Amino acid sequence: MKTNTAAVDRMLRKHVSPVMTAAGFTARNARNACRWSRALIDVFNVRALGAQFREVTGWPPGSLVVSLGVYWSFVLRPDADGLKQDEQGRIEPAEYQCHRRHSLKRDEPDSRARSLQNAAERSRRDAWWIEPDASNAETAALSIAQTIERVALPWFEREQDLPSVFSSLKQERDCLAKYERLMCLAGHLQMAKEQAHYTELFEREGARLGRPFNRVNQT
Repeated sequence: MKTNTAAVDRMLRKHVSPVMTAAGFTARNARNACRWSRALIDVFNVRALGAQFREVTGWPPGSLVVSLGVYWSFVLRPDADGLKQDEQGRIEPAEYQCHRRHSLKRDEPDSRARSLQNAAERSRRDAWWIEPDASNAETAALSIAQTIERVALPWFEREQDLPSVFSSLKQERDCLAKYERLMCLAGHLQMAKEQAHYTELFEREGARLGRPFNRVNQT
């Protein structure tokens, strides 16, 4: 049975869109919104889990996950990333193209998932159950809106503090992407010593993986 996506979108527009608009986001549709500043682009995305996910886990295909992202607009690679632009010429990155990403989680697992056989799926907190007939769409949309206010907006606010982001990023697992982001962020923050250090690590790791070093443009 297909999900009544129109009914779900109506509830998202009714309860979620006003929260995002009040926070300065521009809605592209019921499930996507962006907010632009000089250095950052904040990205909000809601997507359905899909039929394949249902076959593996038992979750209804129209169930929703909410993803957040921050794109560093001082690192512009539109050709490489395939970034879209809106009618005003503003970059509209997809959430998966962002330099910083976060999956929104609810406080408690969805009670409707208790019927699932897999314990991991019963305890999942990164999804909102949507019945195929969308009978609980308003309840889910209200829960998402409340979680945005309590969790998502403070996360976006913390991501504005780029020196703190730099310190946090240094603690993450070492990998090519980490070195590239630290290299770019250090350049933007005019941290010459750190930029040189992470550029060296990025080049070394890229050579080890057989990936050419392409210096990105910074604004």
